[in-house]
Amino acid sequence: MLLNAVNSGLKIKVNKVFPFTQSIEAYRFAEKGGVIGKVAIEIN
Repeated sequence: MLLNAVNSGLKIKVNKVFPFTQSIEAYRFAEKGGVIGKVAIEIN
């Protein structure tokens, strides 16, 4: 369903991508506020 929305033109703004090893830092970054877009955690 999400893939269909993306294929139909849905745009998702990603503010910052953190590696999985920095999950705590990613959470703190998102919690401090003022973030425009999504904070993503990369899992390999």
